[in-house]
Amino acid sequence: VFPEIPERWKAIHRRCLAGAVEQCAADEFPRADGSTDWVRWEIQPWHTGQGDLGGLIIFSEVITERKRAEAALAESQATLSAIFDAAADGILLADAGTKKFLAANPSICRMLGHRHEELLQLGVADIHLPQDLPAELLAFEAKARGEPGIVADVPVKRKDGSVFLADINVTRVTLGGKTCLLGTFRDITERKRMEEALTQRSRLAALGAEVGVALIQPGSLREILRHCAEALVTHLDAAFARIWTLNEVDNVLELQASAGMYVHLDGPHGRVPVGQLKIGLIASERKPHLTNTVVGDPRVNHQEWAQREGMVAFAGYPLVVEDRLVGVIAMFARHPLAEATLAALGSVADGFAALDRTWKRLD
Repeated sequence: VFPEIPERWKAIHRRCLAGAVEQCAADEFPRADGSTDWVRWEIQPWHTGQGDLGGLIIFSEVITERKRAEAALAESQATLSAIFDAAADGILLADAGTKKFLAANPSICRMLGHRHEELLQLGVADIHLPQDLPAELLAFEAKARGEPGIVADVPVKRKDGSVFLADINVTRVTLGGKTCLLGTFRDITERKRMEEALTQRSRLAALGAEVGVALIQPGSLREILRHCAEALVTHLDAAFARIWTLNEVDNVLELQASAGMYVHLDGPHGRVPVGQLKIGLIASERKPHLTNTVVGDPRVNHQEWAQREGMVAFAGYPLVVEDRLVGVIAMFARHPLAEATLAALGSVADGFAALDRTWKRLD
């Protein structure tokens, strides 16, 4: 019946004729035309009523199409696995119900600083900061309901406690009858840093231009310095900025301009003796005082005020012309001041001091 059967099959037939029972779930069957089929088979002997061997019962099923489908599926799974493992973006698969992680690719392991087996013991709550968690859980649940879209600028917590920013593209998928969320994490920390640096450079350029224009405009000293203080508030996002000039006769700094949350020129800081308070110390030492930790800074006397108002940073510079102290410029901010911002403020201070025309108004 099958003249093309190989010798090994004939050997199987002989063993079964001797009483053996054999089977195979998937066996290659080369055809005479060079093609190959796959066959599932079972062979066992049958006996007559008298107990004599009557022959063989051979069950066979051609499963070539199934094997081809299995091979295609395996190839597809291998391709997807290779893409999953090689993807530059981090990928996490989470159970929509328990919010526990079911799968993680190497990139997300590197991003988070966890080994693969560690990540599979964690869940959504473990990679977000406590203050961000309620919002992130709401976003997770919205995605579990099928709401599309990217969750942008998400702070993600690493194993060591540090944080990076990510855009997370979340897709709802069903695997083995279970609803899951597939999250693709793209680290945007460097992109955000570059965007912020570009924005900062633009703001600082605008600050320099506005201050430069103000210093050459006609008007009283107070008007000119008020415009400069307002420019600091606008372009450096200061809570308030002030400029004092030195009264050499009394050795006192007199407040000439104030912009932002305080615009009055009187009060305890209207006249500051050189050497007293943080402003007077900047004048006497002729050195800048810079801090991004106002609360706790010994030179900031009003600590309760600083804490209540959320002050974070302070920067103050002496204004010096040819070794002659002529004033002080200072600002408070509710956010840390970057090195570039501090450098820009220093340049502005140098620009004030370099303009003899402005300071001659003091005489």
